[in-house]
Amino acid sequence: MLSGCDFLLTCSFEDNWPNVLVEAGAYGVIPIVGPGHGCEEFVKVFQFGFVADEYTAESFATTIEKLMDIRGLEGRQDFSERVRSTHDKRKVARQYAAVLNKLQFVT
Repeated sequence: MLSGCDFLLTCSFEDNWPNVLVEAGAYGVIPIVGPGHGCEEFVKVFQFGFVADEYTAESFATTIEKLMDIRGLEGRQDFSERVRSTHDKRKVARQYAAVLNKLQFVT
C-alpha cells in the first residue's frame, strides 16, 4: 500500500518518532508533518520531507501544494535507502545489546 503513495500526511500534535514515518520512508514516501516534535525531527534528520508552519488546514494545504509544485522530487530513493539502513533490524539489535551490556555493569 505505501509503495503506491507519493506522500504521507501526519498531523499529529505530539509524537516522538512515529513508526509510520519509518515504514513510509522505507518506501520513499515523502513525509508531510506538523511542527515542533519528533515528526519534525524525523524530517530534519533525514533532510527530506516537508514541515507545515502550523497546525491549521490552510497550512497543511499550502505544504501539500509545495510538494505538488515539485512533483518529481529527487532523492526519494536515497531517502528510502537511508531510512532502511538507519532502522535495519541488525543495527538496532546491536545498539540494544550495547545498552544492555552497559546496564549489566551498573550497581
